[in-house]
Amino acid sequence: MTLVAKPPPGALAAVCSGSVGAVEDVLVDSSYGTLRGRTVDAGFLFGGIPYAAAPDGAGRYRRPERARAWDGVRDATALGPALPQAARTLPGLSSEPLLGAWEGGAPALTVNVWTPDPAARGLPVLVWLHGGAFVAGSASLPAYDGSAWMRDGVVLVTVGYRLGVEGFVHFAGGDANVALYDQLAAFAWVQEEIAAFGGDPGRVCAAGQSAGAMSLGWLLGSPRSRGLFTRAISMSGGVELTYSPAQGERVAAHVAGCLGVEATAEAMRSVPLARVIEAQSQIAPGEIDLGDGERDPTAGMVWIAPVRDGDVVAEDPLGAVGSGAEVDLLAGDTSEEGRLYLAGVPGFDAFSEEALRAFAARVSPQGEALLAGYRGEEPDQAPGVLAARLITDVAFCLPTKALLERHASLGARSTYAYRFGWRSGALGGRLGAAHAVDLPFVFETLDAPGIAGADDALLGADGGPPELAARIHAAWVAFVSHGDPGWPAHPHVERL
Repeated sequence: MTLVAKPPPGALAAVCSGSVGAVEDVLVDSSYGTLRGRTVDAGFLFGGIPYAAAPDGAGRYRRPERARAWDGVRDATALGPALPQAARTLPGLSSEPLLGAWEGGAPALTVNVWTPDPAARGLPVLVWLHGGAFVAGSASLPAYDGSAWMRDGVVLVTVGYRLGVEGFVHFAGGDANVALYDQLAAFAWVQEEIAAFGGDPGRVCAAGQSAGAMSLGWLLGSPRSRGLFTRAISMSGGVELTYSPAQGERVAAHVAGCLGVEATAEAMRSVPLARVIEAQSQIAPGEIDLGDGERDPTAGMVWIAPVRDGDVVAEDPLGAVGSGAEVDLLAGDTSEEGRLYLAGVPGFDAFSEEALRAFAARVSPQGEALLAGYRGEEPDQAPGVLAARLITDVAFCLPTKALLERHASLGARSTYAYRFGWRSGALGGRLGAAHAVDLPFVFETLDAPGIAGADDALLGADGGPPELAARIHAAWVAFVSHGDPGWPAHPHVERL
């Protein structure tokens, strides 16, 4: 054993050398036991670390329990597994780089920690909540590689949390929104353990994109998040996509009916996990009856969403922002979010005016007014493009604007806004500045597998400009480290 550096109190930081001068493995002593990580470019990786007990058996549809300690040295040289999920695709695009895949193993609640030096002290920490429409995604995708963060002196923690029915549907006798409690448990783990990896528990920035950003928004409205982080980054988020308790009961009843069991947690635990995932994949958005007079908050585009339980998701999620963690906030969106969902659909270019009007009425009560405004600005624009613009505004931009305005109105902490506008050349140029195109720029993973090099890759055949990735990543590092991305506070919107 060769000592890397003087370890902080309570941590053992040592490396195992395969040959003289070759550094391969590193050991860290956590509160639960010793972990073996490995060296990577710019630092060290500790993957697949349990932050809570495995959510199997009686733990299904229940809030997470504390992780169990282990004897000996636990191998943490591999990234954590994806949580159970059905295979999912994005229209016209290579989906695996964004969504990952479940390999069929038992569920495990784990984090991956990328650190410049586990023997350091006081490094800023970024905790990442991935997106995936609440049903897909993984904390271990190559697009979320931590090399750039370690290079710039930041500890990155990527979090896996329960998805789909197992994470968000509330069955009688079980707990609501267990995936959000998973996230809270991960933040609590960071507070307890991150010093052993060189991080400062007093300098934790929570960040997420899409479903991860929305999750973060709800946590900002829950007192349970107090003391867990001091800064937050919301990428294409908001807090509006929630069910009422009555709607949540109807969703649970529909799922249980498809499986032939009662809508109780006990009955659902008797159904094998793989069968639940299969049934989930066969339920189409819009087919669940949410009740007379109840507006579908998802506009029929998805059907998995959290329930306003009055605890981790407030009855008034936007009004509750500020009752949870008091944080500096950086929030924004992409200028053409909705193109991710429509630009690759066959018939996008042949979308009719009649279909556009019907879509506008379904998407929002203000759909017709929004459409009229678009027509005033772009009278000759194709209907498919306007349909994508409706998704952009209703699902992402307007909720992000509302979150920014609510946070700024509190006056307690700083508020910063941005809009990402670089246009991907994917799908013959139709993808544009779509939802998720900004991710490889923030992580500086433009060369991650499958991100570029083909027309169906997220960044198209030619990829993205490295100088823009360097600029955006540097702004995120500055915010994580010091609470200021380098531009004026809201209402200024930085164009990226």
